[in-house]
Amino acid sequence: MGKYTRDVHAENLIKMLELNDIPERCPSANDFSGLETPGKKYTNASEACEICKDFIGLDYGCPCGTLGYDRAIEYTMEALLTGGYINENDMRKMQENHQGRQEEQEDLAR
Repeated sequence: MGKYTRDVHAENLIKMLELNDIPERCPSANDFSGLETPGKKYTNASEACEICKDFIGLDYGCPCGTLGYDRAIEYTMEALLTGGYINENDMRKMQENHQGRQEEQEDLAR
């Protein structure tokens, strides 16, 4: 059982951003499944929500629920970049993937 840290959070966010279905997922939950209590694989799971909010500078609430999905993704990518977890090329690819997902969802909604 490891400790949930800012670095673990960043690694989990990067993995989540590679998924096609990001909304309502929690980076500290087991297998990133749903909006649930942080997973039991961390010794300090109760701190995971605070780490998540602090990562993007949020004072309260879950990022997707509080900011909306698109804004939460935007803030997350910016925090990963400024924190040195990704570079400009990585961010560009993530933005392109996110844009592609948005277009797919809009097509499905029509």
